[in-house]
Amino acid sequence: MGGSERDGERVVPDGKRVIGSIGGIEALYGGQVDCCPVEMLVDTGAVASLVSKDVLARVGRSTVSLRPYSGSLNSASGHKIKALGVLDLPVTLGTVEKTLPFIVTDNLHVDAILGTDSLEAFRAVIDLETRTMLLKDTGEMLAIGEARVEEIYAVGVASKLRLGLGCQAF
Repeated sequence: MGGSERDGERVVPDGKRVIGSIGGIEALYGGQVDCCPVEMLVDTGAVASLVSKDVLARVGRSTVSLRPYSGSLNSASGHKIKALGVLDLPVTLGTVEKTLPFIVTDNLHVDAILGTDSLEAFRAVIDLETRTMLLKDTGEMLAIGEARVEEIYAVGVASKLRLGLGCQAF
């Protein structure tokens, strides 16, 4: 589909913000986008679903034309998120597959964010206490949430070598 967004087809309603959860225990689920395993953040604070452009490359859709997106997106910290466009993608949660609109962006810390638009389409009910997601149509109970450990490496280098003017260290 091409063309510009009409009022009734806006991915994010006017006046709404997209929010991404970060840190600690995250509501992550290993679903599929276009039959490719991906790490998805289940985010009940996001009004729209997002996908990383890296996922499009993995599923062979990096050259597909995107529909324009004219709204503004903000992260949970209030920083602007650059939208590259919108693309309808087949998404699988449990045994259920639906084709849904995703806003394509550059810098997500996960492969995709499932916002309330996608959660509503899947008729998903989130239980924060048990960290599960119930798909009402099939009765499937999916485990969500895992502790994310970011690996950070620090290297300290000390040297007492003094280089003369015009010299380079290799």
